[in-house]
Amino acid sequence: MFSRPFIITQILIVAAILCLFFLYRAKQAPNVPVYGKVEDFKLTNQDNKTITLADLKNQVWVADFVFTTCGGICPMMSKSMSAINQGFAKYKDVRMVSISVNPENDTPEALKAYSKKYQANDQWIFLTGPRDDIQKLATESFKVGDIKDIVFHSALFVLVDRRGRIRGYYDGTDKERMGRLTQDLPLVRREIVLPLMPTINASLNGLAGIFLFCGFLAIRRRNVMLHRKLMLSAFSCSVLFLGCYVYYHATTHLLTRYQGEGIWRGIYFFILGTHTPLAVLIVPFILLALRHALRGEFDKHTRITRKLFPAWMYVSVTGVVIYLMLYVFKPA
Repeated sequence: MFSRPFIITQILIVAAILCLFFLYRAKQAPNVPVYGKVEDFKLTNQDNKTITLADLKNQVWVADFVFTTCGGICPMMSKSMSAINQGFAKYKDVRMVSISVNPENDTPEALKAYSKKYQANDQWIFLTGPRDDIQKLATESFKVGDIKDIVFHSALFVLVDRRGRIRGYYDGTDKERMGRLTQDLPLVRREIVLPLMPTINASLNGLAGIFLFCGFLAIRRRNVMLHRKLMLSAFSCSVLFLGCYVYYHATTHLLTRYQGEGIWRGIYFFILGTHTPLAVLIVPFILLALRHALRGEFDKHTRITRKLFPAWMYVSVTGVVIYLMLYVFKPA
């Protein structure tokens, strides 16, 4: 049914998209090296809720180790963290994480009072938990503090990227180093980190759109056999997309929210609001058009596809646009 050159061409297109995906995934901010990776943890925040590394996935965060009764460098560090908290308040994908090194005293209630003292908003979380777990997290994951100290301590702020990788250490008592942190944080935040399944889904949408457009050109030139192959390819891409989409949303609990503001936020929700219902509505018409074509009922097929083609194209193209707005062209 399909010629060998046609199949090879489709394989090359898919391979090219996968190569672009891995190039994007590997892109990171210049001059912001990777020092290590934070291992998973399980601690309790100031609202007495369990927090793990998964709760900070796809977010850029700054961590420090303090305790509420500290009379030394902790107040200075918390003031610096508060400045970061206020300076990046409009970016919902930036978090501040202060971990207590005196967990016996720093209960969730104590941390709640401490957070109010520094006017922390929802982006700044305070964590406590078993001493052994905090010591292990500080010394083995973050590589700060001294496990031999009764109340181990460090003046360092640690910058962590969306993949849980440590990207920098900054002295919380040094204004110059803190200035460098405020420069590095936006660079790391703007890094492109493309999730696998949404990238595959967008690629399938894009391929479907390409096959649809080429199929339209083919039938305009009366090349029925090429049109048939291209439209079946578009149908196959859409079926694969549907399967991948259902699988992704059935197996993940992550909800990606658009972070743009102003006119771009309105544009995004207009596109999303028209894309989603239209994607559902066209499914029975695609199946009906395919049925008529396979039966040779071309008059009925043509009547349906005159309205179906622009709707199907719109769904395919806007699927890619939504992906780009969510993951690639994020607000600065």
